[in-house]
Amino acid sequence: MAHIVRIGAKGRTVLPAALRTQLHIGVGDELVARAEDGRIVLETREAIKARLRSLAATARSDGRAVDRLLADRTADLDLEEQRDRQQRRRPAG
Repeated sequence: MAHIVRIGAKGRTVLPAALRTQLHIGVGDELVARAEDGRIVLETREAIKARLRSLAATARSDGRAVDRLLADRTADLDLEEQRDRQQRRRPAG
């Protein structure tokens, strides 16, 4: 089911309760945000780990799986570094 959300003045949005319930996302949970093919993708760290495990499991039958795994992990690290830089820019207090 699709949900329409709006971006607020400070770039914030609210995930609809039905979506949060469906995906077991609670208050204080962290999501990793990334851009993919013109879309915004939000994933829990657990979902990322599961996706990486799945890619690793297919590595035996698909020689490209390792390349995809490395590309995904590199993208995840880039996002984490970006988040860390943003947190360091915020004034204390």
